[in-house]
Amino acid sequence: MTETLITQMMPILVTAAGTLLTALVALGLKQLNSWIKAKVQSEQTATALIQLSEAVGSVVMDLEVEVRRFMSDGQLTQAEQQQLKSMARSRIQKQAPKALDALVKAGMDDINFFLNGKIEAAVAGMPDKAGTRDERRETRDKPDVPEPAGPISDEAGR
Repeated sequence: MTETLITQMMPILVTAAGTLLTALVALGLKQLNSWIKAKVQSEQTATALIQLSEAVGSVVMDLEVEVRRFMSDGQLTQAEQQQLKSMARSRIQKQAPKALDALVKAGMDDINFFLNGKIEAAVAGMPDKAGTRDERRETRDKPDVPEPAGPISDEAGR
């Protein structure tokens, strides 16, 4: 009798297990799909931030001539600062429109606030009166390796 009961219940149990397994696989695939979308979105956002940072640095360096012109009287007025920020934002929007769009799609609400912060950070990172842009590049590209303190000799331990 037990064998008969098992043989009668087996198709029902297999069907139930198959249904349960199918539901679990579907749920797993849905979770995997969500994870992949989040990963791709994260990578796109990171790439957009890198592109935007490069564009900001480039634009700030290019606006150096304008800054010098505005600073010819020794001061930079609020109006001049606003004009420089506006020029920088405009140039950044022309140089990196896809990066800006990606950040807006990723949920960045106030892109102008973000751009202002990036511009100010890039300006703050510029050396004061450190010569021309090419001189700054040469300095930036040199590694920070200290010179040896004394002569290097093969006979150091003798």
